[in-house]
Amino acid sequence: MNIQHYEEKIIQWDMYPDDIKPTIYLLGDFGELGELIEKIIDHYEKFKKIEKRQMKLALEIGDVYWYIFRFMNALGYSYIEIMKIKVGIKKSKNPLITLLRVVVQVGKISNDFKKVFRDHGGRLEKRQGEYAIRIAKLMRYLNYFLVQIGFTFDEVIEMNYEKLESRFQRNKIKGAGDGR
Repeated sequence: MNIQHYEEKIIQWDMYPDDIKPTIYLLGDFGELGELIEKIIDHYEKFKKIEKRQMKLALEIGDVYWYIFRFMNALGYSYIEIMKIKVGIKKSKNPLITLLRVVVQVGKISNDFKKVFRDHGGRLEKRQGEYAIRIAKLMRYLNYFLVQIGFTFDEVIEMNYEKLESRFQRNKIKGAGDGR
């Protein structure tokens, strides 16, 4: 799937009020990361490793991407613009370490976001440049994690698109649970 097409299409499934979107996106991203980590922990406790190409992980990562995409779009950035930003990441052979680095980056973004309200009266534009750098690093860690578990970015966003389109067609965008 073309990334620009994905960014354009996922807007249709956004049901959040405009005035709270960036906040909801960060909260949602943490929630989806939690679900992803929960699935990994369950598997890891049984098998002491992360299996490659687990569809439930890919589907959960798709949800993480959705929230990241919506957050960066709310700041006025596209994926292509973000990926042009030069940032380095520390690569580990262990996908669990990479996933922890994803969580650290989301935490840093959330901490910066908190300061927008504390120090700048909620005016987000004062910190957009810093967010772009953090999002670029987050995306690189998440993309690297995908490679480590045997998926490509294109596969995951395609699966996410198909899942959300199916929910939309069945009027199940709102609600809870993976099986809706």
